[in-house]
Amino acid sequence: MINKDQMEYIGNINTCNFAIQKLSCLIARVRPPFVDPYKNLLNVIKKDSFALKVKNKYVYIKLVLPMRFEKDFVLTLQTIVLHYEGMRLTDLILINQPICTYRKEPFEVELYVNNRQDVELASFLKSQLEPVVRFSKKQERVIDLTLRGLDSHEIALMTDKSVPSVYKINRRILEKITDYYEMEFPDVRSAVLFLRKNFI
Repeated sequence: MINKDQMEYIGNINTCNFAIQKLSCLIARVRPPFVDPYKNLLNVIKKDSFALKVKNKYVYIKLVLPMRFEKDFVLTLQTIVLHYEGMRLTDLILINQPICTYRKEPFEVELYVNNRQDVELASFLKSQLEPVVRFSKKQERVIDLTLRGLDSHEIALMTDKSVPSVYKINRRILEKITDYYEMEFPDVRSAVLFLRKNFI
């Protein structure tokens, strides 16, 4: 159980600059190696590209990360409520809720738009906070040819590989994209088109 005295509420903020400053003051309390992703998060919510995806909606971002409370690092559920009017951040509410003593849990992000979880927008946000999924040169070549509209047989001819080899490369590409963005895709073409549209 969490004592109400442990709840930390940072209230409504009406201007974008002051909102970001208020969030920025918390960076010193975030435990490395979570500092850089947290800084990146603050930069992302200022970007026009993020505001354009959100449009005129309320967005709830939930982070689980270790923050310093008094002397100890505590795993904390941080909820950031954002509202954009056009391309401008007009409202921000921040709530920090200590959960338990920190024990090296991974960085997690959930994002809600109008009270509904938005996996695609969360994946976009995650891609801005961490390095994008890495591919080998062979995989990059197959991705490029897939994006040009070639099928596995045509890719095999273009790359001087067997069709089973191309299937194997495609499987690995699909696994990487699915695992990283935590989304299911019907086939590798859908996955690489999603990657190209949102993250490349």
